[in-house]
Amino acid sequence: FSLLKIELNSVFKSLPFVAVLLIWLFIVFSNLYSTLVSGGEYGVSVYAFTNQLIALIKIPLTFFSLILIVFYSSDIVWRERSLNFNIIVDATPVKNWVFFLSKFSALLLLPIILITSAILICILFQLSLNYTNFEFSLYGSLFYHNGLQLAVYCMIALFVNSLVKTKYMGMGIFGLIVILSLKADMLGFQHPLTSLGFMPGVSYSNMNGFSGASRLFNHLSIYWLALGFLLVLISFKIWNRGVGTNISFQLQQLKHGWTKTQKLALAVFLLTFIGAGSLVFYNVNIVTDYETSEDRLDYRENYERKFKIFENLER
Repeated sequence: FSLLKIELNSVFKSLPFVAVLLIWLFIVFSNLYSTLVSGGEYGVSVYAFTNQLIALIKIPLTFFSLILIVFYSSDIVWRERSLNFNIIVDATPVKNWVFFLSKFSALLLLPIILITSAILICILFQLSLNYTNFEFSLYGSLFYHNGLQLAVYCMIALFVNSLVKTKYMGMGIFGLIVILSLKADMLGFQHPLTSLGFMPGVSYSNMNGFSGASRLFNHLSIYWLALGFLLVLISFKIWNRGVGTNISFQLQQLKHGWTKTQKLALAVFLLTFIGAGSLVFYNVNIVTDYETSEDRLDYRENYERKFKIFENLER
């Protein structure tokens, strides 16, 4: 906990974090105020239902969280090396997992801070509008439906920064991975299993509850979390402590020194990854007719060609 406190203090005192947090709070406040008080584009105020407020903050939440993860994943992992203090710190009689877990926990807490601050602002708005049905369980779903995807990105970021040799290389490579994953459909990776970190959006209505995508979300969350934990385990095995090492040395670390617990964890994560992936594939491709965007466009084209001959018929 002492190392975690040091990591968080360093983050909280940094100007980029303060700037992003202030902008985030301003965006949340302005979105809620313009919709609940000013009435938005059409001048019609929305009643302060919890699900309405959550829908207003979901999209900017992902954007701002990814900004923090891209920047601070490299900053947290490479902090001691940037200050040329890594040899002294790594020479201390502290187990490897303590350093690793403190950095990983600090990175995970960044999106949690954004989610928590947004929830508090939403509750304050509801109180100011005399709305007291806060639905805390619905607020808590933000940590699940949005936080899990961000946690997977944290795991990928940690893995990338464990491999690269400079702070800015890690930042650049992981930033590129994030951009490509968000635009995976444009690159032809439209299947849920091939779009890195993809989890479908789950909406909530007071009449019907959570949308039908909840089941697919649950299965994909297990799939991507299993992959994430696999990458975290590999990151721990090749964690660079002391003087710099090359890729060949990291590969040697990965091959040797596996404990029974680590082997068991590797097997569990790998089997979970394969099992959840198979379940998603079965439900998406076999139980239902899987269609890409090109398939849907072709269907529309064929439909228009087929019935175009009737366009001049009298009605």
